[in-house]
Amino acid sequence: MPRTVDEIIKELEHLTLRQSIVLKELSRVNNTKEARKEQIDKWDFPIGGRVRILNPKKGFYRGSRNARPHDKFGVVVKVTKSRVHIELDSGLTVQRSPNNVAIVLTE
Repeated sequence: MPRTVDEIIKELEHLTLRQSIVLKELSRVNNTKEARKEQIDKWDFPIGGRVRILNPKKGFYRGSRNARPHDKFGVVVKVTKSRVHIELDSGLTVQRSPNNVAIVLTE
């Protein structure tokens, strides 16, 4: 069935509109990725600052199924390009990605 010129023009307008929507969404996603990358590049984990580990690992304790409370909090000892080194309240030292560490605000 042959299409008329008006139908082709309407379809082209529709496709142009969809293209602009997709480009806006792509731009938004790229900006979000760039913002996240900038945030990761300049971590704000001060040495000696109190932090909470968002993904605490189960300790090697007899009968322990979950991480103990003293394995969830600690103090920042060192910050490298890809890791945050933390001395836990239990005395152990662990490394975590900055995505898995949150700063504890103290009053």
